[in-house]
Amino acid sequence: GVMMDLKPLRLGLTIKNLRQPTFTDVAGIATRLPREIRGGVAVMPKDGLTLALDMDLDTVNLWDGPRRMIAIGGEDRLTQRLVARAGVRWNLKDDTRRPVYSAGASVRVNGSMWLDTHYTQGDITRDRGFGAALRAGF
Repeated sequence: GVMMDLKPLRLGLTIKNLRQPTFTDVAGIATRLPREIRGGVAVMPKDGLTLALDMDLDTVNLWDGPRRMIAIGGEDRLTQRLVARAGVRWNLKDDTRRPVYSAGASVRVNGSMWLDTHYTQGDITRDRGFGAALRAGF
């Protein structure tokens, strides 16, 4: 992917499966991974605050049907040790356009380590999840 920083605006583009690789299982059935292109824009109106919009620039047909996502969200550094984030996304190819909500937080454990958490809630099981990770930076 690439990103252009035009302070206070950022533009990004990422491409997955650029060469659309094909894999064959032991039964000889081939599966081709479709190319996925996603673009986004973020604005940082003040120090510590980021507002973002990103969307798939193409539609991919996956095992559960066509998908073309759009998402909006934000992140705010509340203190030097606490960051909060939230967002919502939709599948533009889903007739019901059910929203999927997400929220997360990061807590600085010490000078170079963070504990990241997230929670996602949607109407169907595959759109629900939570997690935590320990991240180190230098």
